[in-house]
Amino acid sequence: MTRKSLFPPSCVALALLVPLSAWAQNTARVTVSEVKEEKLVEELGLTGTVTPERRALLSPRTSGLVAKMHVDAGDHVKAGQPLMELDAALADVAVQRARNALAEAQARLGEAQRLSEEGDQLVQSRTLPRTEALARQAAVRIAGSAVNQLQADVREREEILNRHLLPAPFDGVVSRKGTELGEWVETGTMVFELVETDRLRLDVQAPQEWFHAIPEDGEAVVQLDGLTEEPLRAKVRAKVPVQNAVARTFLILLDVEDPRGRMGPGMSASAVFTVPAGRTARVVPRDALVRLPDGRVKVWVVGEDATAQPRNVTLGRASGPLIEIREGVDLGERVVVRGNESLRAGQPLEILPSETAALPAN
Repeated sequence: MTRKSLFPPSCVALALLVPLSAWAQNTARVTVSEVKEEKLVEELGLTGTVTPERRALLSPRTSGLVAKMHVDAGDHVKAGQPLMELDAALADVAVQRARNALAEAQARLGEAQRLSEEGDQLVQSRTLPRTEALARQAAVRIAGSAVNQLQADVREREEILNRHLLPAPFDGVVSRKGTELGEWVETGTMVFELVETDRLRLDVQAPQEWFHAIPEDGEAVVQLDGLTEEPLRAKVRAKVPVQNAVARTFLILLDVEDPRGRMGPGMSASAVFTVPAGRTARVVPRDALVRLPDGRVKVWVVGEDATAQPRNVTLGRASGPLIEIREGVDLGERVVVRGNESLRAGQPLEILPSETAALPAN
C-alpha cells in the first residue's frame, strides 16, 4: 500500500528553499586584512609656539625729547618707514655750524692753493725765495687737512641729526609702544616692539630621549590650538643641539605650510611626528578593532570555513594607521576591517576586494 504525502510537491520545494534563502540573508559582505609583521612607528606629540622670524625691541639711536609719533600699536609698517622723531632743533643747528666751518676751511684751502701756484711761478723767475714757495705748499697741506677734518665733523653732525628719526628695520606689525609724545627717552629705552608676520615658524621642545629619533628632514602634522580646521603640514628646518638644562629638552624649528595665513605670532600649537620605534611586531589596521563595553577588545577572524570567529586581543603600541597585537591572533590570519560592526560568531562571510567598501548583509 502506497502512503500518500500529506504535503503537496510545491510545499516541499518551498521548504527546501527556506534554509538556503536564510543562509544568503545571513551572509555578511566584508573586507579583510592579513595580520603582518611590520616595523613599528610611533606618533610623538609636542606642543610649541608660533614664533616670528624676526622680533625687535626698538630704541632710539640717540637721547632726546619725543617730538612726533608716526605709528601706534597694531600698525603695519614697511622697512624704512619713520616710526618716531625726536626734537632735532639743536642737532640741526650743529649741522649748520659744521657746514659753515667747512665752507670757510674750503675757502682757505683755495686761497692757499692759489698762493702756492703763484709762488712756484715766482721761484722760476727768481723773484721769490724757494723757502717761501715751500712754506706756501705746506700751507696748502695744512688747509687740506683742516678741510678733511671738518668734512668728517659734518658727516658726524648729520649722522647725529639722522638718528633723531627712528625707521622700521623690516616689514612687520608694531606689537607694543613704550613711549608717548613729549617724553624724554634715552638710548636703549624700548619705544616699540616690531614683529615680522610674513615669515613665521613653529618652535617645539623635544625631550632628550626623542631628539635624535626625529629626522633632520622630518615632517609633522600641526594643529593650531583652539581651531578645528584642517591640520597644517610642517617640515623640520633645524634641530638645535643645545639643551634646556631645566626642562631637559631640545629646540626644533618647523616650517609650516599655511597658505591661508591662519597662524599668528604667539599662538600655541601641537605638532605630531611619526618616528620609528626600533622594533617589529604583529599589526592590524585600527579599523579591525571592536571595543566592548566591559573594556575588552576583540577582532573578527576569518575562519577556515569562511565564517566569522571572534578573538579577544591584547593591544600594544599604535603605529600610524596600524596597531600592535601582542596576543590573540597569529601572522597570516585574516581579520575583518570593514563590515565588522554587527557580526555574529559563525556567520558566513563574503570577502570583498580590499578597494571595495563593505556593504550591509543581504
